[in-house]
Amino acid sequence: MLEKFINKFCQSHGSALDAGCGSGRNTLVLSEYFKNVEGFDSAEQFISENKRRYSQSKNIFFFQLSLENLSQLLGKRYDLIFFGGVFMYLSDEEIVNVMKILSSLLNKDGIVITRDSLSSEQTIFSDQVKVYRKEDNFERLITLDNFNLVEKFGGASRNFWCSFFPHLPKFIADREIILRIFKFFISFFIFIDVALAMKRPFKRHKLSHQLFYIFKAYAN
Repeated sequence: MLEKFINKFCQSHGSALDAGCGSGRNTLVLSEYFKNVEGFDSAEQFISENKRRYSQSKNIFFFQLSLENLSQLLGKRYDLIFFGGVFMYLSDEEIVNVMKILSSLLNKDGIVITRDSLSSEQTIFSDQVKVYRKEDNFERLITLDNFNLVEKFGGASRNFWCSFFPHLPKFIADREIILRIFKFFISFFIFIDVALAMKRPFKRHKLSHQLFYIFKAYAN
């Protein structure tokens, strides 16, 4: 999906930023399309491992930074800024503060892409760590400060497995043999999926409620 959006929406391919890069998988994808790519994360473990893992990629630079210190990047400019599953870990106030800085980090015609898991009905808090925001609430936050929503991709409907799992305990109540068989096949498919991921590291399954947003600053 990220590759598709780069081809469709990016007019320039000079520099890109992977904000909250985690394991760096998306950073590596960006490096195939942009001359220079930067990736940052607040976790030092990710950054040190990424520097080792992607040491052969000469156009990638990893550094440690938290989103609350995003203003430290002012003075730099990017053609693409990507947030992959980051905003769901931030409060509304934190998102607003990030958005106030983003427009100053974009080149002319630069774009921002976000990927987050959202809720189609109501905002849900999970252990006070993750926030599955209602779609219109999230869209309000990312367009509050000088940003225009260009397009939205994905959908709010849950996929088959995510719909099936919550009902599984009722279905297999008092049927231990079914549970054992189910666990065996799930373990088998996970093993196959991991093995394939080693060959195709950027193959990702569509997550429930996962939506991609592409937006740009009005000033651009």
